[in-house]
Amino acid sequence: MKDGVDIDTWMSEEGYLDYIIPQIYWSNQWGENADVTMYTDRLDQFLGLRKNDVKFYKAKQQSTTSIEAAASHGCG
Repeated sequence: MKDGVDIDTWMSEEGYLDYIIPQIYWSNQWGENADVTMYTDRLDQFLGLRKNDVKFYKAKQQSTTSIEAAASHGCG
């Protein structure tokens, strides 16, 4: 038995989740030169785990960058 969250199972097998709302705290202007796309990278990681029809919504402070990034990934 594993301790903690098993998000891989939740997002790949039916019956565990109706939706998921990950909280992604980083922006796409991360790092010393503001050239690291932390938000988009994390969003892609979550979306890569989804193997079923679980709905995916973003939870982040609204900013132009996050709205555009989420919309381009088909998130509400």
